[in-house]
Amino acid sequence: MESRERRREVRLRKVSAVSLVWEDSCGESKYAVASSHDLSRSGMGIRLREAIDRNSYVRVRADELKLSGTTVVRYCIHKGGTCLIGLEFLGGTKIQALLLYEMPLLMMVN
Repeated sequence: MESRERRREVRLRKVSAVSLVWEDSCGESKYAVASSHDLSRSGMGIRLREAIDRNSYVRVRADELKLSGTTVVRYCIHKGGTCLIGLEFLGGTKIQALLLYEMPLLMMVN
């Protein structure tokens, strides 16, 4: 059986601490530090011990990646003791040096 890649963009494998702030389904503010596992121009994948509801807005900050802004949860999959969460960057989210310099080079290779 063929596996088709559905992503529109190349993703970089990057592991870094990411600070998260969001509201749960009860309206309670939540804070956590997750681990990123990949990045693209339009989003990132993270690993976290707790689930975040799909379509939740999440503020993110990762100093090492020069990343800060708002994202929306596109998926949350329980795998083992963690959740794999896909975040899509929204309008004002900034990811500067990493994607400005590394992504064009990777796209040329593919």
